[in-house]
Amino acid sequence: MARVFNSFEQYLDYTGKPVAGGTLVIWANKTTTSVVVHSDPALTVVQTNPYTLDASGRVTGDLFFSGIVSIQVNDINGAQIRVEDDIDASTTTQSSDVTYTPQSGTVATDLDTVLNLTRRNFATVALAVADTVLALGDKVNVDDYTGTALSGVLFFEVVAAATGTVDGGSYINLPNTTPALQLQQNFPLKISPEMFGAVGLSGDVSDQAALDAAALAVEAFSQG
Repeated sequence: MARVFNSFEQYLDYTGKPVAGGTLVIWANKTTTSVVVHSDPALTVVQTNPYTLDASGRVTGDLFFSGIVSIQVNDINGAQIRVEDDIDASTTTQSSDVTYTPQSGTVATDLDTVLNLTRRNFATVALAVADTVLALGDKVNVDDYTGTALSGVLFFEVVAAATGTVDGGSYINLPNTTPALQLQQNFPLKISPEMFGAVGLSGDVSDQAALDAAALAVEAFSQG
């Protein structure tokens, strides 16, 4: 048997947004016949199939299977995003490490390369900054900048130290890694001060730095 997905794995659509409220459907390999999946490695406790992802596009429990299966990722409306075939329980491989053949093509490639899947998740930016094992090239997502549900999910890549000017949003230092590195934020089309740590409290002048940094990021983005 093999663990198919766990709570640290997040599923994104082709725009990089979490598949909030989407579903995972486990089929008999290369068919549309659903199979029984389980929540324990002994395969004694039946798990739901399709399985509904949470608001961050994650599995909140464990899914185990036996044999070889296909796994389909759907959005909240049931529309297919992707399908992965030939997932073999005997390999004990996480689904994000297998190959993926796009519906529009025939060339199989690494799923992480195609979808740029996030590998590390943190609840806040502060927790990411405190981490000691992030490495160059890691993909990182943060549930919310401060944990107050203002910024929404943020996406970063770990880059070399001094790659960019630290402003609390576009570039954030990682002083606890060896060597020291930076987080570089991958901005969506919309940039907001909350992505730089603004909290929006009335009369709180501490937001000014975040507002200024966000304005500069918008300017740089528009000129790029």
